[in-house]
Amino acid sequence: MLNKTTLGVAISAALSFSVSGAEQSIEKITVTANKFEQSINDVLASVNVIERAEIEASNVRDLPTLLSTRVGFQVNPNGGFGQNTGVSLRGTGSGDTLILIDGVRTGSATLGQKALNNVPLNSIERIEIIKGSRAAVYGSDALAGVINIITRESDNLSLSATFGSDSYQNYQVAGSVKSDDITTAFNAGFEKTDNFDVLQGVAPDEDGYENKNLGFKVNYTDAHYGDFKLLGQYSEGYADYDSRFSPATSTIETGDFKNYQLSAGWSKNYTNQTHSIDLALSTDDSHDTSAFGVNDFITKRVQFDYNGLYILSEKLNISGGVNWYNDDVSHSSTQYDMQERDVLAVFVGAYYNAEKVLANLTIRQDDDEQFGDETTYTAAAGYHLSEDATFRISQSTGFKAPTFNDLYFPAFPGFPPSSNPDLEPEKSLNQEIGLNVDFDIASIDVAIFRNDIEDKISLDSNFFLST
Repeated sequence: MLNKTTLGVAISAALSFSVSGAEQSIEKITVTANKFEQSINDVLASVNVIERAEIEASNVRDLPTLLSTRVGFQVNPNGGFGQNTGVSLRGTGSGDTLILIDGVRTGSATLGQKALNNVPLNSIERIEIIKGSRAAVYGSDALAGVINIITRESDNLSLSATFGSDSYQNYQVAGSVKSDDITTAFNAGFEKTDNFDVLQGVAPDEDGYENKNLGFKVNYTDAHYGDFKLLGQYSEGYADYDSRFSPATSTIETGDFKNYQLSAGWSKNYTNQTHSIDLALSTDDSHDTSAFGVNDFITKRVQFDYNGLYILSEKLNISGGVNWYNDDVSHSSTQYDMQERDVLAVFVGAYYNAEKVLANLTIRQDDDEQFGDETTYTAAAGYHLSEDATFRISQSTGFKAPTFNDLYFPAFPGFPPSSNPDLEPEKSLNQEIGLNVDFDIASIDVAIFRNDIEDKISLDSNFFLST
């Protein structure tokens, strides 16, 4: 295990232009930073929001490419469109950023990250990006930040078709139906390309990609009982690839995927408090075929969340919650020594917001049945220099639990073991000073940050030389 320190300066700018002559001021809201609605100007962190209109105007075809247009992201593709792509935030590893879909933890518990190249852009309404450790709110994996992908909520029916080289084709539909107090939104898409040969001279074939997906959101509002929601998102497809470990003539390397998420929730606003309960089921299913055989890596996750917000005064809010989830990898073809784990966590935060001065302190306790207890915190303070400029300073801790592959993956014939059951979680300390300034047509965020990561989990550099 290694220690790693990252120093950086990030400057991000977002431009927005009004289509009318009248000047408009629209307050931007985030629900991801602290699990309740806040103005971005009051969040003591670097926040980026990508709206649906920006996604369509960008003309990019996949999520990793879209993220690469934002400051702080480094994208490392392993081939053409649809191929496995590593996404790094602020110089950290691909698994050090927590990926949420509609607020629900997602991704593989064996690999330790989400395959963002398989998340279809047609299913996304909005993306909220919080940079810096958010472990005090979300727990493991949020060392570098959090990306919350919010699925489509289109008001109008929209249809589109796109064609390109390498037999590329993309079809999308999205819309909604409203009846009394019930609103149902839906989205569906199909994307396919023959692509090209990723490794020239090896496995002479085209490495194609396909993604079929659909999703829905049902919202019901009752004046007395509150708001109820039911959400679902499903995608399946494949990505052909070339492997340097397979025989040069092999053309069977294919990664099939099948992912789904179903969640139900309730929330209600009272005079001085808000409560919400969410229950989610999800599966991350990867089916890999190569010259070495067929392998299934399947994570089934059940998640429960309670979140509450209490308004104690005009200046002081208290938030808190309970988070529990179970990761089950027993359906994988690989038989791990331990096949599931439970995590139970509680957190509480205090948020002070006066006319000029802002401050917050959040503490979280995670009880992981594999590793015991982990305590994390975020402490931040800020000052509104003007109506449009906010200075902030913060310090936070985080951790990342080892994956099932890190701990228990069996050794390949002819190779030394690639796992270690004695691994402990990575731990981080994040410090940041930042300034956010909003102009009429642009906003600029400048951040100076330092990330210290202890007990960094890394594969021995001599692993592939040992046979």
